[in-house]
Amino acid sequence: MRVTVVGAGPGGCWVARRLVEAGHEVSLVVPPERRLERVDVGPLEVLVGEGPGGGAVYSMGNLEFHGPGRLEGAFRSVTEDISTPVSETPDWVLSGLDLEVEGAAAEVAERRGLRVSRTFKAVDFGSCDGCGRCLECPRGAKWDPWVEVPERVDVVEGRAVSVDPDGVVVLEDGDVVGGDRLVLAAGAFGSHDLLRGAGLVGDSGFFVDPYVHVVSDARWEPSIQMGWKLVGDGFNVYPHATSGARGRYCLMVKVADGVSGSVASRRKPLEGETVRRIAEGVAVAVEVLREAGLGVEGVVGPAAAHPGGSLASFVEGFRVPSANVWVSDSSVLDRAPGAPPIGWILAVAEEVSRAVGR
Repeated sequence: MRVTVVGAGPGGCWVARRLVEAGHEVSLVVPPERRLERVDVGPLEVLVGEGPGGGAVYSMGNLEFHGPGRLEGAFRSVTEDISTPVSETPDWVLSGLDLEVEGAAAEVAERRGLRVSRTFKAVDFGSCDGCGRCLECPRGAKWDPWVEVPERVDVVEGRAVSVDPDGVVVLEDGDVVGGDRLVLAAGAFGSHDLLRGAGLVGDSGFFVDPYVHVVSDARWEPSIQMGWKLVGDGFNVYPHATSGARGRYCLMVKVADGVSGSVASRRKPLEGETVRRIAEGVAVAVEVLREAGLGVEGVVGPAAAHPGGSLASFVEGFRVPSANVWVSDSSVLDRAPGAPPIGWILAVAEEVSRAVGR
């Protein structure tokens, strides 16, 4: 069987690997250049990555599962086979200041009935020195989805502009790519645009994960980004540097958003519940910094990441009804995680590869 996969983020790369392992022929359509695009979705600006590796190339290496229980087994299968082992962030990649603030966070969490834990990452900690430049890791320690693509995959460079119910893909240069089955992994916007253009779905809302940075008066020290987290009700607090407060130690507050707005217009409101979660998370972050003996200089943001949910109401078992098309990206997640979604996306990819390969 020949399968065409559109998109080479974590979902597309993992599906390509699994299908080749099962003995199928795979064509992988991928934009040739890596880039991080800023998309205006109304009151927020969302970061979207494309090219080999997709948005995961610009992640902090976090690989945790935030999805439904029925996909936990699929996630375990991924972590058993992924090229970079998944493990808990160790002490030696955290700065002394980070460790002090983590201790303060534990005190605040105990008072508030919350939880602090180290994050799990797909990072080769033997190569990581905690330099803090995780966005584009200079040590090559962070997992890159592109390494999962086998040499036997036929890589087709280009951007898909249309698909049809039979799974035929047309590229912007007019070339046509077809196979027995099609997997879309072009992201919450890209996959939805292709299916809407084919008349297979209508317009939809979507979610993002809004975030702000609470800025302290302490200078930032080199440290791995998002090495620990404080988990609240619909929000997470992480140590994370930002260009909006360069040189300062910051805590990121990232919250779970709701599905609303319009993918077609790329517009969505900042919902009242989202604003409440941001405010609650900021209050907790301020309390943590003060517990650590630091002052607070202000808040930077909001911005957003991780768009998704745009196709969750249209697919059945990750397949588009009445079409030879499956979807394996954040568009099929049924709720916002309020945290990096790569683990959930990989679990979906594991399930999609099994379904497509049958």
